[in-house]
Amino acid sequence: MSIYQQCLLFKSWGQTNAEFYKSFVGVGLTQDQFKEITGEDYETEATTDETN
Repeated sequence: MSIYQQCLLFKSWGQTNAEFYKSFVGVGLTQDQFKEITGEDYETEATTDETN
């Protein structure tokens, strides 16, 4: 069973929190599949390096 299929299974069990699925993006789930499952665009968290 692929990561994508597992995520679909989790969704069928009622897991609808998009934050949960973010951990699978890049390790078996694509950004397009993330959007298909959650209905939201995948957005990476912005990291800034402020060393002033």
